[in-house]
Amino acid sequence: MAQNVGPLVEQGVSQSQGQELAFPAPSERNSSELRIVKASEYVVSGNEIEASGGVILESRGYRLEAERIVGDKSTEVFTLFGNARLTGQTETLLGEEVEINLRDRTFRFRNGKAALGPERLQAPLTGPVYIRSSGGSGSESSLTLRDGELTTCDQDSPHFNLKAKSLEVIPGDRALLRGVRLQVLGRTIVHIPALAIPLKEDSRRFLPEVGQSRDEGYFIKTRWSSPLARGGVIDGRLDLMSKLGVGTGFDWRYFGTAVGGVSAYAIFGPQAVQTLNATHRQALGSGSLSLETSFQRNNYLTAPESTLWNSRGSWVRTTSQGQTRFGFVRVENKTGNFSSLSQNFTLGNSTNWGQGLRTSLELNYSDSANRLQSSFGGVSVDSQRLDVRFSGQKDWQPVSAEFQYQRAVPVGGNIAFSGSSDRTPMVSLTSDARRLFGRSPDALSARLEVGELSEGDRRLTRLFADFASRQTSGFGGLRLNYGGRLRQGLYSDDTAQYVLDYDGRLSYQVQGKIAANLNYRNLRQFGFTPFAIDRTGRNDAFNLDLTWNPSSAWTLAASTGYDILQSTRGQVPWQFVNITSNYQPNGRTRVTGAAVYDTFNSKWNTFRADAAFFVGEVGCIFGARYDAFRSVWSGFNIQLTGIRSGKTRIDALLSYNGYTKYIEAQQYQLIYDLHCTEAVLEVSDTRVGFRSGRQISLSVRIKAFPFGNNFGIGQRGQRIGSGIGF
Repeated sequence: MAQNVGPLVEQGVSQSQGQELAFPAPSERNSSELRIVKASEYVVSGNEIEASGGVILESRGYRLEAERIVGDKSTEVFTLFGNARLTGQTETLLGEEVEINLRDRTFRFRNGKAALGPERLQAPLTGPVYIRSSGGSGSESSLTLRDGELTTCDQDSPHFNLKAKSLEVIPGDRALLRGVRLQVLGRTIVHIPALAIPLKEDSRRFLPEVGQSRDEGYFIKTRWSSPLARGGVIDGRLDLMSKLGVGTGFDWRYFGTAVGGVSAYAIFGPQAVQTLNATHRQALGSGSLSLETSFQRNNYLTAPESTLWNSRGSWVRTTSQGQTRFGFVRVENKTGNFSSLSQNFTLGNSTNWGQGLRTSLELNYSDSANRLQSSFGGVSVDSQRLDVRFSGQKDWQPVSAEFQYQRAVPVGGNIAFSGSSDRTPMVSLTSDARRLFGRSPDALSARLEVGELSEGDRRLTRLFADFASRQTSGFGGLRLNYGGRLRQGLYSDDTAQYVLDYDGRLSYQVQGKIAANLNYRNLRQFGFTPFAIDRTGRNDAFNLDLTWNPSSAWTLAASTGYDILQSTRGQVPWQFVNITSNYQPNGRTRVTGAAVYDTFNSKWNTFRADAAFFVGEVGCIFGARYDAFRSVWSGFNIQLTGIRSGKTRIDALLSYNGYTKYIEAQQYQLIYDLHCTEAVLEVSDTRVGFRSGRQISLSVRIKAFPFGNNFGIGQRGQRIGSGIGF
């Protein structure tokens, strides 16, 4: 049936102001019914609809706007012509012509433009990315453009842009551009066949590094990224080092039905260095395959004058009833006259048979060989063994039963064979008060085990019982939690042992102002056990902690302990006294102090103070530690960020070691604002530790993209400083 009507307008419908070139999230008003909010005229024939004249439609939480809309209600595919706009909860898709499938939430467009924000790209950007394109398609998880233009500059005539014949955006990962032209102030600076822009925080730096270190000498390190024709990304590396020579390599990552990557790097110089890392994951048959390998030869950072080759793999098949798995691990090491090789192959299966019955079987074959060559001859140590582990569990209403079998079997002519804790076999029964009496399981639980165990050459029958109970009571702000445990072991060599273990926790709170906790535990074993798994040691001690909140911003806490066992032995029973204070009146200020009193030497041990605050827009972090035992200020850390003068921002960090009277690390960063880009001068001087030396880098980087800013970060990714400061 066809209908012609005049203009229709519904009041109170809000409209988003965003401009996201990706499929927006639906609004809270999410109904599959198609509603015509506004149209000069429209025609409905069966499932087909055509409307024109400033059309506004709503369906599935989306708002469709255009000069003319043609669609099919059964397929939920609509084509918007002229000033097309698709609005969701917070974002809007714009284009001259847009085809939308509301059911699978995909779209195609012609002559579109938008701003992609950090949330939509799932990237740690500091601002939106502006895109124009003659056409493309996309969904919630990807966006593909042709003849596109990308920039982070919000001006009508951007300072720079990247024009590409094709552009693919993978949120949370990368933007892949092909046929790229970099334009600065309207002029083409360089042509690039392909370019990959990371959209996630990454420890690898894509800006050139210039510096000096003890191992490498003066160096220049570069890295560039490029997409590949059949998907995936490759990052090239070229390093020049005055001491080591020329280093080159690549990082290749691929996606699709198989996911993985290969990283290879080599240094050509006085001492050759090779490293290789590879990973691969894919579905294989009804399971999933995972492979990893790493190779290092003469790695001056982690394994000088050594060759290391480690590989591992696994195949896992998971069903509703259980899991089957196969795996292997291979580790090889060669250093000088010594070499070692170990291999492990594992086959396992776990199955849930229903009605509370579960079984697990694991076979592990291991082979190890060690060789040592010297002027006196060679020494070899070989070992091969097969470990068999089987367990079965069955649940009944009153009790659970478990059967365990575990044995290590020597294989071949072993030169060295180390025994293990065999169980050949062991049966255990477990129950609790809930199963037996319908009460809380904490009230009582019990476990009974009987079986044959061995450690080394000793093989004995063991009968073991374990009973435990716990209770909680209290009133007002006072609460007591206490419990006990009895473990009894009987062994076929006429030995026996029982263990008493009881503890309690008394807590007291006053309206969030004061909290006190007193803990006590007594653990003691009587008799003798031939097995290490039943040995428990001894404990008889109190622990006390107090917390006081004078105000909502200020917290004071103290803790210590009293060891009765040490007192009976004539030693100092009081444990270290720890006192801490934290003051945080708002989100811009935080001050923390800590002190430790050494009760054994009757002296204060250390004092520590940390502060983080803002002076205007300048962020300040300060940390200091005083060693009272040695009467020396053991360390200072100072960090200032956001010092501004005109368009220049300065960040500075200093770490001082009071024991050595040495500045261990200092970093300075000068950033000059160029609107959508910034010029950055970084100076990092690390005088101790891993890869010590000085590095200087000067670069111009795009502000919005997450290209590594390593201020405050050391060569291994650690925070610079000696454990002081925030």
